[in-house]
Amino acid sequence: MEPRVTIHAKLPISPRFITPPPKLEQAVPLPEFELISHSISAPPVPSAEVSFFEEELVEVEKVDRTIPEFLDIIPKEREQESPRQDVAMQPVETSLSESRLPEWQPVDEEHVPEAIESPQTTMVAEIPEFEKVSIASKPEDRRESPIEFTPAEPDEVSTEKLTKKQERAAKKTLRKKEKEEKKLKKIEQQRLEKEQQDKQEIKRFEEEPQSLDQSEDEPSLEAERQDEDETPQIRVDYNNFKGIESIDEKTAELLYKNGYFSIENLKEATVDDLVQIRGIKRKLAKQMKKEIESYVTQSDISEFIPGKPKITKKKEKKRPADSSEWETSTSKEKTHPSHDMCTYKDYTLYKRETRKPDGKKATIHYFSKSKSGKGEPSPLPKGYRIALNKNTGVPYLKKKP
Repeated sequence: MEPRVTIHAKLPISPRFITPPPKLEQAVPLPEFELISHSISAPPVPSAEVSFFEEELVEVEKVDRTIPEFLDIIPKEREQESPRQDVAMQPVETSLSESRLPEWQPVDEEHVPEAIESPQTTMVAEIPEFEKVSIASKPEDRRESPIEFTPAEPDEVSTEKLTKKQERAAKKTLRKKEKEEKKLKKIEQQRLEKEQQDKQEIKRFEEEPQSLDQSEDEPSLEAERQDEDETPQIRVDYNNFKGIESIDEKTAELLYKNGYFSIENLKEATVDDLVQIRGIKRKLAKQMKKEIESYVTQSDISEFIPGKPKITKKKEKKRPADSSEWETSTSKEKTHPSHDMCTYKDYTLYKRETRKPDGKKATIHYFSKSKSGKGEPSPLPKGYRIALNKNTGVPYLKKKP
């Protein structure tokens, strides 16, 4: 391996630009202070008025004025009360000569005469200017004055934010209330409409007795209405409930109105059915059921059984032999077929055929006491039972459930 030698080109060194230092502003020269010696005295100021010529002027020292300190007055209890000391200041009398003296007098440094203390001045010096006095603590009537609070007004930005939030919340609550009110109104309207429909149906059911149409579901009821107008109301037969002490005249009428005409009907009814009758309570219904169960020993009987009327044959009259010659084909005896009749109390079931405006035939069934010339007695049709109209008391046919 041989060593490698690389030769680099030598770059010429170029002079660099040196930035000059910033020029500093000349500082303001400070004033020179002269030292003053204590020995040098200030030159005397010439005064216009000179009060003293003969005597020398003397320096007067200003006495420090002592300012009295104020002490806190602490109230004490009544037990530790100290007798109050009333100290009176005696006024100092000054003579006319003393009052005319000047304020400042020259004082000799060498000989200072001692001031003779007078008894009046000593008395004044001994008395302190401020004395701590104990005051008995008395209960103060503190009446609490009403404190007035001034609400701080927040910034404008914060009020705007709060008002927007409050408006949104108020709008939401209003919408909820409006929705709830609308729902309640709809429910009430539906309930009122239902009640009106039920009342109308009940009125129709009571006013128009039902009719049976064998060919079609909706037969005409004109003939049945005519017969019902002619027939009187049914009287309550109290003998049907004989043997049951809990059923009196009033309860018997209620049972008759609701379609219970005998003990056999009550046997099939439950306590809840009897309670639904207005005027019969649960206690009375239970007592009736107990008495009926003890009274009735027979098996369950159907609601209404149609009775078969007795058919009486007419006696044939004996005719002479010669009469056979004069008989024609029309004069032969007609055989009438026997029909089973359905009866309830004094009423019998009749049927009649009528034509509708469409031209179709329809059969009408109705109950009547008197025999009608147009109708014929009819048996109880299949799928129907006898029911009683509460208002008129006339029986009519009703479809079995």
